[in-house]
Amino acid sequence: DGVNYLVAGPAGGRINKPTLKNKYMQSFDSNALTFTKIKYNNKTLRLETFNQDNIIIDQLFINL
Repeated sequence: DGVNYLVAGPAGGRINKPTLKNKYMQSFDSNALTFTKIKYNNKTLRLETFNQDNIIIDQLFINL
């Protein structure tokens, strides 16, 4: 329906495995600590999720 959700990890906090099954979940790595950088420029919202090695593991671009 045109809705995007991003749930990022704890950025160095405790890792928990999800206890419920989610039919909308497309990717999950229970061993990765992550952080997400959010940028807005020229009507584009850009989200980049990095792992603890500073490698991009997911990204999303939304044109507004």
